Amino acid sequence: MRIIGRASWLAASVFLVASTLFTTAASADLTLADVLKALPSCSYDCLTLLTEGSDCATGNMTCYCASPNFDDTATACVESNCKLAKEILTVKNVTQVACKREVRDNTKKFPTVAIVFSILSGIFVIQRFAVKIYASNLSLGLDDWITLLAALIQAPGAAIACEGGRRTGFGRDIWTLQYDQITDFGYYLYIYSTIYFFNVSVCKLAFLFFYLRVFPAPRVRRALWGTIIFVLTFGLVFLFVSIFQCKPVSYYWHRWDKEHVGTCINASAVAWANSGISIGLDFFMIGIPLSQINSLNLDWKKKIGVGAMFCVGLFVTIISIIRLENLIVHGWESPNATYEKVDVAVWSTIEINVGIICACMPSLRSLIVRTFPRLHIWPSEPGTRQDFTERNLGFGTTSRSMAEKHPDMPLPTRPGAIALHMTYAVEFGARDSESMDEQRLMQMRDLDTNGSTASPSRSPSDKLRGY
Repeated sequence: MRIIGRASWLAASVFLVASTLFTTAASADLTLADVLKALPSCSYDCLTLLTEGSDCATGNMTCYCASPNFDDTATACVESNCKLAKEILTVKNVTQVACKREVRDNTKKFPTVAIVFSILSGIFVIQRFAVKIYASNLSLGLDDWITLLAALIQAPGAAIACEGGRRTGFGRDIWTLQYDQITDFGYYLYIYSTIYFFNVSVCKLAFLFFYLRVFPAPRVRRALWGTIIFVLTFGLVFLFVSIFQCKPVSYYWHRWDKEHVGTCINASAVAWANSGISIGLDFFMIGIPLSQINSLNLDWKKKIGVGAMFCVGLFVTIISIIRLENLIVHGWESPNATYEKVDVAVWSTIEINVGIICACMPSLRSLIVRTFPRLHIWPSEPGTRQDFTERNLGFGTTSRSMAEKHPDMPLPTRPGAIALHMTYAVEFGARDSESMDEQRLMQMRDLDTNGSTASPSRSPSDKLRGY
Protein backbone atom coordinates (compact mmCIF):
# COMPACT_ATOMS: atom_id res chain seq x y z
CA MET A 1 0.00 0.00 0.00
CA ARG A 2 2.87 2.36 0.78
CA ILE A 3 4.33 1.75 -2.70
CA ILE A 4 0.98 2.38 -4.39
CA GLY A 5 0.42 5.53 -2.36
CA ARG A 6 3.90 6.77 -3.13
CA ALA A 7 3.47 6.08 -6.82
CA SER A 8 0.10 7.87 -6.93
CA TRP A 9 1.55 10.91 -5.18
CA LEU A 10 4.53 10.87 -7.51
CA ALA A 11 2.36 10.67 -10.62
CA ALA A 12 0.15 13.56 -9.53
CA SER A 13 3.05 15.79 -8.56
CA VAL A 14 5.01 15.01 -11.71
CA PHE A 15 2.27 15.98 -14.14
CA LEU A 16 1.43 19.10 -12.13
CA VAL A 17 5.02 20.31 -11.98
CA ALA A 18 5.80 19.16 -15.53
CA SER A 19 2.95 21.23 -16.91
CA THR A 20 4.28 24.20 -14.95
CA LEU A 21 7.74 23.57 -16.37
CA PHE A 22 6.40 23.52 -19.93
CA THR A 23 4.76 26.90 -19.38
CA THR A 24 7.83 28.38 -17.74
CA ALA A 25 10.24 26.94 -20.31
CA ALA A 26 8.27 28.50 -23.11
CA SER A 27 8.70 31.98 -21.68
CA ALA A 28 12.12 31.96 -19.97
CA ASP A 29 15.16 29.82 -19.20
CA LEU A 30 14.80 27.58 -16.16
CA THR A 31 17.18 27.70 -13.23
CA LEU A 32 18.51 24.71 -11.33
CA ALA A 33 16.21 25.60 -8.43
CA ASP A 34 13.17 25.38 -10.72
CA VAL A 35 14.22 21.95 -11.92
CA LEU A 36 14.92 20.60 -8.42
CA LYS A 37 11.36 21.40 -7.38
CA ALA A 38 10.03 18.92 -9.97
CA LEU A 39 12.49 16.11 -9.28
CA PRO A 40 12.25 13.24 -6.79
CA SER A 41 14.70 13.46 -3.91
CA CYS A 42 16.69 10.44 -5.12
CA SER A 43 18.06 12.52 -8.01
CA TYR A 44 19.34 15.51 -6.00
CA ASP A 45 22.82 14.09 -5.51
CA CYS A 46 23.14 13.44 -9.24
CA LEU A 47 22.41 17.01 -10.25
CA THR A 48 24.70 18.32 -7.51
CA LEU A 49 27.47 16.08 -8.82
CA LEU A 50 26.95 17.34 -12.37
CA THR A 51 26.92 21.02 -11.45
CA GLU A 52 29.88 21.01 -9.05
CA GLY A 53 32.38 20.02 -11.72
CA SER A 54 30.99 22.41 -14.32
CA ASP A 55 32.38 25.76 -15.44
CA CYS A 56 28.84 27.13 -15.79
CA ALA A 57 27.47 29.84 -13.54
CA THR A 58 25.58 28.49 -10.55
CA GLY A 59 22.04 27.55 -11.46
CA ASN A 60 22.42 28.20 -15.22
CA MET A 61 20.52 25.24 -16.71
CA THR A 62 21.13 26.40 -20.28
CA CYS A 63 24.86 26.06 -19.75
CA TYR A 64 24.50 22.70 -18.00
CA CYS A 65 22.37 21.33 -20.82
CA ALA A 66 24.96 22.35 -23.41
CA SER A 67 27.46 19.94 -21.90
CA PRO A 68 27.91 16.98 -24.32
CA ASN A 69 27.81 14.38 -21.52
CA PHE A 70 25.00 15.91 -19.47
CA ASP A 71 22.18 13.57 -20.59
CA ASP A 72 24.16 10.32 -20.45
CA THR A 73 25.83 11.09 -17.11
CA ALA A 74 22.58 12.22 -15.51
CA THR A 75 20.70 9.14 -16.75
CA ALA A 76 23.36 6.71 -15.49
CA CYS A 77 23.48 8.37 -12.07
CA VAL A 78 19.70 8.53 -11.66
CA GLU A 79 19.25 4.89 -12.68
CA SER A 80 21.75 3.97 -9.97
CA ASN A 81 20.24 6.13 -7.21
CA CYS A 82 16.49 5.85 -7.94
CA LYS A 83 14.80 2.49 -7.48
CA LEU A 84 11.39 3.10 -9.06
CA ALA A 85 11.10 3.32 -12.84
CA LYS A 86 8.59 6.13 -12.46
CA GLU A 87 11.18 8.22 -10.63
CA ILE A 88 13.74 7.60 -13.37
CA LEU A 89 11.27 8.56 -16.09
CA THR A 90 10.30 11.68 -14.15
CA VAL A 91 13.91 12.88 -13.96
CA LYS A 92 14.40 12.17 -17.65
CA ASN A 93 11.24 14.02 -18.64
CA VAL A 94 11.94 17.06 -16.44
CA THR A 95 15.54 17.44 -17.61
CA GLN A 96 14.50 17.07 -21.26
CA VAL A 97 11.92 19.82 -20.84
CA ALA A 98 14.35 22.03 -18.92
CA CYS A 99 17.00 21.61 -21.62
CA LYS A 100 14.41 22.24 -24.36
CA ARG A 101 15.22 18.99 -26.14
CA GLU A 102 13.29 18.17 -29.31
CA VAL A 103 10.09 16.21 -28.69
CA ARG A 104 10.23 13.22 -31.03
CA ASP A 105 6.98 11.92 -32.47
CA ASN A 106 6.90 8.93 -34.83
CA THR A 107 3.41 7.72 -33.97
CA LYS A 108 2.03 7.73 -37.54
CA LYS A 109 4.65 5.45 -39.09
CA PHE A 110 3.54 2.06 -37.76
CA PRO A 111 -0.24 2.50 -38.30
CA THR A 112 0.31 3.79 -41.85
CA VAL A 113 2.53 0.87 -42.85
CA ALA A 114 0.24 -1.67 -41.18
CA ILE A 115 -2.90 -0.38 -42.91
CA VAL A 116 -1.31 -0.07 -46.37
CA PHE A 117 0.31 -3.50 -46.37
CA SER A 118 -2.70 -5.23 -44.80
CA ILE A 119 -4.93 -3.84 -47.55
CA LEU A 120 -2.45 -4.92 -50.23
CA SER A 121 -2.14 -8.46 -48.88
CA GLY A 122 -5.92 -8.68 -48.54
CA ILE A 123 -6.36 -7.70 -52.19
CA PHE A 124 -3.86 -10.34 -53.29
CA VAL A 125 -5.64 -13.05 -51.28
CA ILE A 126 -9.00 -12.06 -52.78
CA GLN A 127 -7.61 -12.22 -56.33
CA ARG A 128 -6.07 -15.62 -55.58
CA PHE A 129 -9.45 -17.07 -54.62
CA ALA A 130 -11.23 -15.22 -57.43
CA VAL A 131 -8.88 -16.61 -60.08
CA LYS A 132 -9.30 -20.16 -58.83
CA ILE A 133 -13.05 -20.12 -58.24
CA TYR A 134 -14.39 -17.89 -61.00
CA ALA A 135 -11.69 -17.64 -63.67
CA SER A 136 -10.35 -21.18 -63.88
CA ASN A 137 -12.79 -23.43 -61.98
CA LEU A 138 -9.89 -25.04 -60.14
CA SER A 139 -10.35 -26.67 -56.77
CA LEU A 140 -9.01 -24.91 -53.71
CA GLY A 141 -6.08 -26.58 -52.01
CA LEU A 142 -4.72 -26.55 -48.49
CA ASP A 143 -2.17 -23.93 -49.54
CA ASP A 144 -5.02 -21.56 -50.45
CA TRP A 145 -6.71 -21.94 -47.08
CA ILE A 146 -3.43 -21.53 -45.21
CA THR A 147 -2.75 -18.30 -47.11
CA LEU A 148 -6.21 -17.07 -46.13
CA LEU A 149 -5.50 -18.07 -42.52
CA ALA A 150 -2.28 -16.02 -42.55
CA ALA A 151 -4.20 -12.97 -43.78
CA LEU A 152 -6.86 -13.42 -41.09
CA ILE A 153 -4.25 -13.78 -38.36
CA GLN A 154 -2.51 -10.64 -39.58
CA ALA A 155 -5.73 -8.58 -39.44
CA PRO A 156 -5.53 -8.04 -35.65
CA GLY A 157 -2.01 -6.71 -36.19
CA ALA A 158 -3.41 -3.80 -38.20
CA ALA A 159 -6.00 -3.18 -35.48
CA ILE A 160 -3.29 -3.17 -32.82
CA ALA A 161 -1.23 -0.75 -34.91
CA CYS A 162 -4.13 1.70 -35.18
CA GLU A 163 -5.93 1.47 -31.86
CA GLY A 164 -2.97 0.35 -29.77
CA GLY A 165 -0.66 2.92 -31.30
CA ARG A 166 -3.14 5.69 -30.61
CA ARG A 167 -3.75 4.69 -27.00
CA THR A 168 -0.16 3.95 -26.03
CA GLY A 169 1.71 6.70 -27.86
CA PHE A 170 3.83 4.14 -29.70
CA GLY A 171 6.45 6.19 -31.53
CA ARG A 172 7.14 8.67 -28.71
CA ASP A 173 9.88 8.59 -26.09
CA ILE A 174 8.80 6.56 -23.08
CA TRP A 175 9.42 9.38 -20.58
CA THR A 176 6.83 11.57 -22.32
CA LEU A 177 4.02 9.02 -21.78
CA GLN A 178 1.62 8.54 -18.92
CA TYR A 179 2.23 5.49 -16.79
CA ASP A 180 -0.92 3.65 -17.86
CA GLN A 181 0.12 4.19 -21.50
CA ILE A 182 3.38 2.35 -20.85
CA THR A 183 1.50 -0.56 -19.29
CA ASP A 184 -0.90 -0.68 -22.24
CA PHE A 185 2.06 -0.63 -24.62
CA GLY A 186 3.51 -3.71 -22.94
CA TYR A 187 0.15 -5.48 -23.22
CA TYR A 188 -0.24 -4.72 -26.94
CA LEU A 189 3.39 -5.66 -27.58
CA TYR A 190 2.77 -9.02 -25.89
CA ILE A 191 -0.21 -9.75 -28.15
CA TYR A 192 1.49 -8.55 -31.33
CA SER A 193 4.72 -10.49 -30.78
CA THR A 194 2.74 -13.67 -30.07
CA ILE A 195 0.75 -13.21 -33.28
CA TYR A 196 3.96 -12.57 -35.21
CA PHE A 197 5.74 -15.70 -33.97
CA PHE A 198 2.82 -17.90 -34.99
CA ASN A 199 2.08 -16.22 -38.32
CA VAL A 200 5.67 -16.52 -39.52
CA SER A 201 5.21 -20.29 -39.52
CA VAL A 202 1.78 -20.09 -41.15
CA CYS A 203 3.21 -18.11 -44.09
CA LYS A 204 5.96 -20.68 -44.57
CA LEU A 205 3.39 -23.50 -44.55
CA ALA A 206 1.50 -21.76 -47.38
CA PHE A 207 4.62 -21.95 -49.57
CA LEU A 208 5.40 -25.54 -48.57
CA PHE A 209 1.93 -26.88 -49.34
CA PHE A 210 2.04 -25.05 -52.68
CA TYR A 211 5.31 -26.83 -53.50
CA LEU A 212 3.72 -30.09 -52.37
CA ARG A 213 1.01 -29.72 -55.02
CA VAL A 214 3.54 -28.87 -57.72
CA PHE A 215 6.36 -31.38 -57.31
CA PRO A 216 5.42 -35.07 -57.59
CA ALA A 217 8.90 -36.60 -57.19
CA PRO A 218 8.97 -38.84 -54.08
CA ARG A 219 12.35 -37.53 -52.93
CA VAL A 220 11.18 -33.91 -53.12
CA ARG A 221 7.90 -34.70 -51.39
CA ARG A 222 9.74 -36.38 -48.52
CA ALA A 223 11.89 -33.27 -48.12
CA LEU A 224 8.78 -31.08 -48.19
CA TRP A 225 6.92 -33.15 -45.59
CA GLY A 226 9.98 -33.13 -43.35
CA THR A 227 10.17 -29.35 -43.67
CA ILE A 228 6.45 -29.00 -42.94
CA ILE A 229 6.84 -30.99 -39.72
CA PHE A 230 9.82 -28.86 -38.70
CA VAL A 231 7.99 -25.58 -39.44
CA LEU A 232 4.94 -26.74 -37.45
CA THR A 233 7.16 -27.63 -34.50
CA PHE A 234 9.04 -24.34 -34.85
CA GLY A 235 5.81 -22.34 -34.82
CA LEU A 236 4.21 -24.16 -31.89
CA VAL A 237 7.36 -23.99 -29.75
CA PHE A 238 7.77 -20.25 -30.19
CA LEU A 239 4.03 -19.70 -29.73
CA PHE A 240 4.26 -21.50 -26.38
CA VAL A 241 7.43 -19.62 -25.41
CA SER A 242 5.89 -16.26 -26.34
CA ILE A 243 2.73 -16.88 -24.32
CA PHE A 244 4.49 -18.16 -21.19
CA GLN A 245 7.75 -16.21 -21.28
CA CYS A 246 6.84 -14.46 -18.02
CA LYS A 247 5.53 -15.84 -14.75
CA PRO A 248 2.90 -14.67 -14.10
CA VAL A 249 1.96 -13.83 -17.69
CA SER A 250 0.80 -10.32 -16.71
CA TYR A 251 4.29 -9.54 -15.46
CA TYR A 252 5.25 -9.00 -19.12
CA TRP A 253 3.41 -5.66 -19.28
CA HIS A 254 3.84 -4.69 -15.62
CA ARG A 255 7.55 -5.32 -15.14
CA TRP A 256 8.62 -1.93 -16.48
CA ASP A 257 7.68 -0.14 -13.23
CA LYS A 258 9.80 -2.45 -11.01
CA GLU A 259 6.94 -2.51 -8.52
CA HIS A 260 5.60 -5.96 -9.43
CA VAL A 261 7.06 -9.35 -8.63
CA GLY A 262 7.72 -11.93 -11.34
CA THR A 263 10.29 -13.49 -13.65
CA CYS A 264 10.82 -13.50 -17.43
CA ILE A 265 13.17 -15.29 -19.77
CA ASN A 266 15.52 -13.28 -21.97
CA ALA A 267 13.13 -11.80 -24.54
CA SER A 268 15.96 -10.61 -26.79
CA ALA A 269 17.39 -14.13 -27.02
CA VAL A 270 13.95 -15.49 -27.95
CA ALA A 271 13.46 -12.86 -30.67
CA TRP A 272 16.94 -13.38 -32.13
CA ALA A 273 16.58 -17.17 -32.13
CA ASN A 274 13.19 -16.97 -33.83
CA SER A 275 14.47 -14.59 -36.50
CA GLY A 276 17.66 -16.57 -37.14
CA ILE A 277 15.86 -19.92 -37.52
CA SER A 278 13.23 -18.29 -39.73
CA ILE A 279 15.87 -16.89 -42.10
CA GLY A 280 17.62 -20.26 -42.27
CA LEU A 281 14.31 -21.94 -43.12
CA ASP A 282 13.68 -19.40 -45.88
CA PHE A 283 16.94 -20.24 -47.62
CA PHE A 284 16.31 -23.97 -47.28
CA MET A 285 12.76 -23.66 -48.65
CA ILE A 286 13.95 -21.66 -51.65
CA GLY A 287 16.54 -24.33 -52.32
CA ILE A 288 13.93 -27.10 -52.67
CA PRO A 289 12.33 -25.90 -55.95
CA LEU A 290 15.62 -24.52 -57.25
CA SER A 291 17.19 -27.95 -56.87
CA GLN A 292 14.75 -29.28 -59.47
CA ILE A 293 15.61 -26.72 -62.14
CA ASN A 294 19.01 -28.16 -62.95
CA SER A 295 17.42 -31.46 -64.00
CA LEU A 296 15.42 -29.70 -66.72
CA ASN A 297 16.98 -29.94 -70.17
CA LEU A 298 16.52 -26.26 -71.02
CA ASP A 299 18.92 -23.58 -72.07
CA TRP A 300 20.28 -21.36 -69.31
CA LYS A 301 17.99 -18.42 -70.15
CA LYS A 302 14.85 -20.47 -69.59
CA LYS A 303 16.31 -21.94 -66.40
CA ILE A 304 16.93 -18.44 -65.08
CA GLY A 305 13.32 -17.52 -65.84
CA VAL A 306 11.96 -20.53 -63.98
CA GLY A 307 14.35 -19.93 -61.08
CA ALA A 308 13.27 -16.30 -60.80
CA MET A 309 9.67 -17.45 -60.44
CA PHE A 310 10.56 -19.48 -57.35
CA CYS A 311 12.91 -16.84 -55.92
CA VAL A 312 10.06 -14.47 -55.12
CA GLY A 313 10.35 -15.69 -51.54
CA LEU A 314 13.76 -14.02 -51.32
CA PHE A 315 11.94 -10.72 -50.82
CA VAL A 316 10.62 -12.06 -47.51
CA THR A 317 14.08 -13.27 -46.51
CA ILE A 318 15.65 -9.87 -47.21
CA ILE A 319 13.00 -8.19 -45.06
CA SER A 320 13.61 -10.74 -42.29
CA ILE A 321 17.31 -9.89 -42.33
CA ILE A 322 16.55 -6.15 -42.08
CA ARG A 323 14.22 -6.87 -39.16
CA LEU A 324 16.91 -8.93 -37.40
CA GLU A 325 19.39 -6.09 -37.83
CA ASN A 326 16.95 -3.72 -36.10
CA LEU A 327 16.46 -6.25 -33.31
CA ILE A 328 20.20 -6.45 -32.72
CA VAL A 329 20.73 -2.68 -32.83
CA HIS A 330 17.92 -1.73 -30.45
CA GLY A 331 17.42 -4.91 -28.46
CA TRP A 332 14.06 -6.38 -27.52
CA GLU A 333 14.28 -5.03 -23.97
CA SER A 334 15.25 -1.46 -24.83
CA PRO A 335 14.71 1.08 -22.00
CA ASN A 336 13.08 3.41 -24.54
CA ALA A 337 11.01 0.69 -26.19
CA THR A 338 8.04 2.88 -27.16
CA TYR A 339 10.26 4.85 -29.55
CA GLU A 340 13.01 2.43 -30.57
CA LYS A 341 10.75 -0.54 -31.33
CA VAL A 342 8.87 1.27 -34.10
CA ASP A 343 11.19 0.08 -36.86
CA VAL A 344 11.09 -3.50 -35.55
CA ALA A 345 7.29 -3.44 -35.58
CA VAL A 346 7.23 -1.89 -39.05
CA TRP A 347 9.53 -4.53 -40.55
CA SER A 348 7.65 -7.31 -38.78
CA THR A 349 4.41 -6.13 -40.38
CA ILE A 350 6.02 -5.77 -43.81
CA GLU A 351 7.57 -9.24 -43.52
CA ILE A 352 4.28 -11.02 -42.84
CA ASN A 353 2.27 -9.13 -45.45
CA VAL A 354 4.92 -9.44 -48.15
CA GLY A 355 5.01 -13.17 -47.40
CA ILE A 356 1.27 -13.35 -48.03
CA ILE A 357 1.63 -11.31 -51.23
CA CYS A 358 4.45 -13.52 -52.53
CA ALA A 359 2.38 -16.64 -51.85
CA CYS A 360 -0.30 -15.18 -54.15
CA MET A 361 2.06 -14.20 -56.99
CA PRO A 362 1.52 -17.32 -59.18
CA SER A 363 -2.23 -16.72 -59.29
CA LEU A 364 -1.59 -13.07 -60.16
CA ARG A 365 0.30 -14.24 -63.25
CA SER A 366 -2.75 -16.22 -64.36
CA LEU A 367 -4.96 -13.17 -63.85
CA ILE A 368 -2.62 -10.95 -65.87
CA VAL A 369 -2.44 -13.43 -68.75
CA ARG A 370 -6.24 -13.75 -68.82
CA THR A 371 -6.68 -9.99 -68.72
CA PHE A 372 -4.03 -9.39 -71.39
CA PRO A 373 -4.15 -12.46 -73.68
CA ARG A 374 -1.39 -11.19 -75.96
CA LEU A 375 1.03 -11.05 -73.05
CA HIS A 376 2.90 -14.38 -73.37
CA ILE A 377 5.09 -15.45 -70.48
CA TRP A 378 6.57 -18.41 -72.39
CA PRO A 379 7.69 -17.88 -76.00
CA SER A 380 6.20 -20.01 -78.75
CA GLU A 381 7.16 -20.63 -82.33
CA PRO A 382 6.06 -17.88 -84.72
CA GLY A 383 3.29 -18.57 -87.18
CA THR A 384 1.44 -21.39 -85.41
CA ARG A 385 0.31 -22.31 -81.97
CA GLN A 386 0.15 -25.94 -80.97
CA ASP A 387 -2.18 -27.34 -78.34
CA PHE A 388 -0.95 -30.68 -77.07
CA THR A 389 -3.10 -33.34 -75.50
CA GLU A 390 -1.19 -36.37 -74.31
CA ARG A 391 -2.55 -39.75 -73.32
CA ASN A 392 -0.53 -42.70 -72.16
CA LEU A 393 -0.57 -45.90 -74.20
CA GLY A 394 1.04 -49.25 -73.63
CA PHE A 395 4.13 -48.22 -75.54
CA GLY A 396 5.06 -44.56 -75.86
CA THR A 397 2.69 -41.64 -76.18
CA THR A 398 0.16 -40.50 -78.73
CA SER A 399 0.27 -36.77 -79.34
CA ARG A 400 -2.37 -34.88 -81.27
CA SER A 401 -1.05 -31.75 -82.87
CA MET A 402 -3.45 -29.30 -84.51
CA ALA A 403 -1.93 -26.50 -86.53
CA GLU A 404 -4.06 -23.38 -86.28
CA LYS A 405 -4.14 -20.34 -88.46
CA HIS A 406 -2.23 -17.52 -86.87
CA PRO A 407 -3.94 -14.10 -87.14
CA ASP A 408 -0.67 -12.49 -88.22
CA MET A 409 -0.02 -15.04 -91.02
CA PRO A 410 -3.00 -15.28 -93.42
CA LEU A 411 -2.99 -18.34 -95.66
CA PRO A 412 -3.06 -17.69 -99.41
CA THR A 413 -6.52 -18.58 -100.79
CA ARG A 414 -8.57 -17.96 -103.91
CA PRO A 415 -12.24 -17.07 -103.91
CA GLY A 416 -14.30 -20.24 -103.88
CA ALA A 417 -11.28 -22.46 -103.22
CA ILE A 418 -11.56 -25.61 -101.12
CA ALA A 419 -9.68 -25.52 -97.83
CA LEU A 420 -8.27 -28.82 -96.57
CA HIS A 421 -7.76 -29.34 -92.83
CA MET A 422 -5.75 -32.39 -91.80
CA THR A 423 -5.18 -33.97 -88.39
CA TYR A 424 -2.21 -36.26 -87.79
CA ALA A 425 -1.80 -38.84 -85.01
CA VAL A 426 1.80 -39.74 -84.37
CA GLU A 427 2.94 -42.49 -82.02
CA PHE A 428 6.47 -42.70 -80.75
CA GLY A 429 8.32 -44.38 -77.94
CA ALA A 430 10.37 -41.54 -76.54
CA ARG A 431 10.56 -37.80 -76.98
CA ASP A 432 13.55 -35.60 -77.02
CA SER A 433 14.16 -34.60 -73.39
CA GLU A 434 14.83 -30.94 -74.09
CA SER A 435 11.69 -30.42 -76.15
CA MET A 436 9.71 -32.35 -73.54
CA ASP A 437 10.84 -30.10 -70.68
CA GLU A 438 10.25 -26.97 -72.73
CA GLN A 439 6.82 -28.28 -73.73
CA ARG A 440 5.88 -28.89 -70.11
CA LEU A 441 6.99 -25.44 -69.08
CA MET A 442 4.99 -23.94 -71.92
CA GLN A 443 1.92 -25.74 -70.62
CA MET A 444 1.90 -23.19 -67.81
CA ARG A 445 -0.03 -21.13 -70.35
CA ASP A 446 -3.04 -23.42 -69.92
CA LEU A 447 -5.06 -20.61 -68.41
CA ASP A 448 -4.31 -18.41 -71.39
CA THR A 449 -6.74 -20.48 -73.46
CA ASN A 450 -10.04 -22.04 -72.50
CA GLY A 451 -10.83 -25.72 -72.67
CA SER A 452 -7.32 -27.12 -72.35
CA THR A 453 -7.09 -30.71 -71.18
CA ALA A 454 -4.65 -31.86 -68.53
CA SER A 455 -2.78 -35.08 -68.99
CA PRO A 456 -3.46 -37.95 -66.61
CA SER A 457 0.09 -37.83 -65.26
CA ARG A 458 0.68 -34.17 -64.50
CA SER A 459 4.14 -32.65 -64.57
CA PRO A 460 5.21 -29.88 -62.17
CA SER A 461 4.53 -27.26 -64.82
CA ASP A 462 1.03 -28.68 -65.36
CA LYS A 463 0.26 -28.24 -61.69
CA LEU A 464 1.41 -24.63 -61.73
CA ARG A 465 -1.50 -23.65 -63.92
CA GLY A 466 -4.11 -21.67 -62.11
CA TYR A 467 -1.80 -20.43 -59.39
